[in-house]
Amino acid sequence: MLETTSNSGSSTAGVALFRIQAKLQKQIHAVPSGSQLILEAKNWRFYASDAIAPAELMKLKKEVIAYNQFAAPVADSTGIVHITKGHATGDGSPNYKYHAEWSFGDETTYSFEATTTVGLTQFKSMLSSFRPVINLLDQADVVLLPTTQIIRVQEGKRDFLLSNENKKVPIAASVRKIKGVLYIPLKDVVRAIQGNMQYVTQKNGSFMYLSQRNNMKPTKLNLKTGTVYRNEKKLATYSLVTDHGTLMVPVTALSKLLDVQADKINTENKTMNMTYTSWYTSNTMSSESADAQYQVKVFSLVGPSFEYNNTALGSSNAWEYAGSKPPKGYSPLKYEVSTVHIPLVPGSQNRVELQTNDGQMKIVQSVNSTIDPNQVPFQLNPLPYLDGLNMNVQLVSDAERAWKGGYAEAVKDVMIRGDLKGSSMNSLRLNYKYVDKNGKVSTSNLVNIAATDQQFSYTLKPEKGKGTYIVSLVSPPKSYPLADQVTIVTFMVVFK
Repeated sequence: MLETTSNSGSSTAGVALFRIQAKLQKQIHAVPSGSQLILEAKNWRFYASDAIAPAELMKLKKEVIAYNQFAAPVADSTGIVHITKGHATGDGSPNYKYHAEWSFGDETTYSFEATTTVGLTQFKSMLSSFRPVINLLDQADVVLLPTTQIIRVQEGKRDFLLSNENKKVPIAASVRKIKGVLYIPLKDVVRAIQGNMQYVTQKNGSFMYLSQRNNMKPTKLNLKTGTVYRNEKKLATYSLVTDHGTLMVPVTALSKLLDVQADKINTENKTMNMTYTSWYTSNTMSSESADAQYQVKVFSLVGPSFEYNNTALGSSNAWEYAGSKPPKGYSPLKYEVSTVHIPLVPGSQNRVELQTNDGQMKIVQSVNSTIDPNQVPFQLNPLPYLDGLNMNVQLVSDAERAWKGGYAEAVKDVMIRGDLKGSSMNSLRLNYKYVDKNGKVSTSNLVNIAATDQQFSYTLKPEKGKGTYIVSLVSPPKSYPLADQVTIVTFMVVFK
């Protein structure tokens, strides 16, 4: 049992094996006199009681050093651990009790105590899992972390053991072997991973559509043939069984149906573990922005573990982010807060997407950009050797309206004009990425634009139809060292 105690001193009733406590105090309690310092590292000190014999102390010291070689017990903290003599184990080997206190430099001190004898490995694994109680959504707009669910089943039993919760749940039919193959009720696996399933009758047969939590890519199961499809692509075919109205599938089918991986069955106790890895997410993303770029802060694994785009501007593999340290208590070797900036189109057609790198989970947010279209800036290349180039680009639509920034709207054409002062170039090249109303992207070939007296002009027409054109002006070949072409400036034109 784990006993928790608040600052008021109230606690749960019962015999506690472990006790954790938080108090509003800056100072960590003093170590009892006579205690021996056996290790000081990474702002943590480890003390041992003087009742521990010298031979035991040497062995204990080696274990403590080994377990603290790479990281402090709790990241970004200062603390102590006091080790006292415990009862010997059944084989006569020594055992110890542990008491730890730590803080993150604020007003709160945390303590964790093993009230009975435990091994160092068990104590440290529990200690290193503690973090300060904070609301991550105060630190980031999105929390995006991987989670793993382990489901234990036993042949002949009519329940699952959800290992993370140490909880048994009843299932619709017993797990059993049929012709040497282990079968399991499909709907109970879906429920255990918090997925969804839907029965659909079509002209060509009956199907079961299965989707994982937060997953945008459902799997289709043909209930007559046992064939599994994803994105209309055939993955595999299995023999299906019905047990008193309950659909049973081979455990080997779960990897294709739901990305659930099954271990080999233990022949002695007939148990087997099934592992499901997914993503936990929570977010407070805004549905409105007054800026040309939408800023999102994401708490996730270092990397980051996601990609992002605005479908109104088409997806792109070229994206940037700025990573920063996570909140106190979370290791910067594993976690970070990524700040990303996603360009927006004025209006409500923006659809911001964050998708995990493995494609399993996607967060979608519709965003209305209230920015004045004339305030959308030109996107300039920050390369140092372009600093002296002032092109004075201007966009003039077919209604003879001159747009002041890097955005224009038109029906038939837009005149792009400017100059090349501050450079030796006498021409430019232009290309664009076209995005239709469904987010489908196509690109153009480079078009040469000649300059007269270092001034240029070009009339852009909606050759691919109505939609958004993301236009780039590019340097001619060999204008700059080590580059055949350099994108100088980018802007948007919307044909309506």
